[in-house]
Amino acid sequence: MNSIERRLLAKLSSPLPTRLALALKGKSSQKSG
Repeated sequence: MNSIERRLLAKLSSPLPTRLALALKGKSSQKSG
């Protein structure tokens, strides 16, 4: 993953619950893949 994506995921995973964070990671991984 790009550093920008990591920063966004880190910022999002902080306030958002773990489930949403995992969902976002899954979607981003599918798009990048």
